Amino acid sequence: MDLRILALLVIFSAFGITTTEASLASCCSQTGTRIPMRLLKRVNKFDIQKSDGICDIKAVILYYQRKKFCADPENNTLKKWIRVWKSGIVNRKHRPGRKNRRRHGKRLEATFY
Repeated sequence: MDLRILALLVIFSAFGITTTEASLASCCSQTGTRIPMRLLKRVNKFDIQKSDGICDIKAVILYYQRKKFCADPENNTLKKWIRVWKSGIVNRKHRPGRKNRRRHGKRLEATFY
């Protein structure tokens, strides 16, 4: 009976260790200060990593093409891009060309990229 309890305890502790390692692997250990504009155009989603809890540093995790890029949250270009992303302008499918803007005579809101 004691051997069964000991075996269950070992199994559950091993499961706990692998779960903890998996959550640590999702944290950014360093951030990039320069962010290429072509990368920002391909971003599907982003997450904000806080420095409290499991992760050590603040970061913005940009997800694109099954990859991720850890960026510095204090980067001014990134801050501006996040504001535009949240407003919904970035994900527009149709963007009128230059001829359409001149013909209508109205000035459209500028997209970030």
